[in-house]
Amino acid sequence: MAQYLLADICMIMLSIAMRAGMNIVYGGLEYLRRSYNLAFPPVEMSVYADDDFELVRKSLIWGARGVSRIDSLKYLTLVEQQSDDIKNILSADYKIRNYVRELLEKELLY
Repeated sequence: MAQYLLADICMIMLSIAMRAGMNIVYGGLEYLRRSYNLAFPPVEMSVYADDDFELVRKSLIWGARGVSRIDSLKYLTLVEQQSDDIKNILSADYKIRNYVRELLEKELLY
């Protein structure tokens, strides 16, 4: 029952946002779903893994809680990551998608 209520609340919020002229993008790593008011058409700003690496490294964001994993969550782009941080991410027991792993490895070589 709670799932239906949450879905209803999300739809109400989307409806209000669209009436206010807001563009909405949501989804995951595999897809994006866009909703927008026709009076306010969106500007496409998606970045893909196979785009120019300079653009990708300024756009890919990784959230981390530090070495201890208890620090407050911080989000950093690849450009902002230190080599040791990337090495720790790659060596940790994270389930990282292959293309993200490849981008992290590419950043180490950059």
